[in-house]
Amino acid sequence: MNRVLFLLSLFFLFSCFPAKNDSNKQPQTSDSFSISDVEDNPSTTKNSYRIVANKINLDSILINKNLYLASLNDSTLSLCCYDILDITQSINYQAFEKSSEEYEIEGQTKKVTIYSSGTSFLKEFENNHPQVMETQLVCGRIKDNHLISNSTVQIGMKKNDLLSTIFQPTEIFEEIKQLDIFENEISGSTSYHFENNLLVQIVFNSDYDWIDKELK
Repeated sequence: MNRVLFLLSLFFLFSCFPAKNDSNKQPQTSDSFSISDVEDNPSTTKNSYRIVANKINLDSILINKNLYLASLNDSTLSLCCYDILDITQSINYQAFEKSSEEYEIEGQTKKVTIYSSGTSFLKEFENNHPQVMETQLVCGRIKDNHLISNSTVQIGMKKNDLLSTIFQPTEIFEEIKQLDIFENEISGSTSYHFENNLLVQIVFNSDYDWIDKELK
């Protein structure tokens, strides 16, 4: 009888303690998502990746090659599927002279629009394919600041200043002489070329092989 009373007393005692309340736990937000979350969760995709202070941990993404499309070869850092440094939104088209050139492709005449200013130029092609239907930047080169406006990227700026706007500080900066950014696996690229630790030109490229990628 005493044993039964003892067990009933323990049951009553523990039932008086409040249950653990998970509502006090702070939910994880995208702003707090760091590279440690990626390393601890192999199922995390590159598209859900967030970094502290809006800067990418370059050392980590070069190590985690299964999660990110990133490489450093021959002093060229290549990144794919990162929505960063979209300099095309800052191009000052009013500062260029406009002309055009034509190409004969499989019995059809295709027109390419040219924007030129000194040794800088852009070439655009209006792709009327039903699955595309947009004007695309085929190739180009920008070497003067007056051709880009309202941009934090400036020709002549220090390499580390540009890289620090998107990456956390790292010794890898010293190895980089060119930064190539691809919007996705099939799109063209934007390349930032450095000489003597300064940005000297921005180059655009694509897979439109039938178009002359140089200014005539």
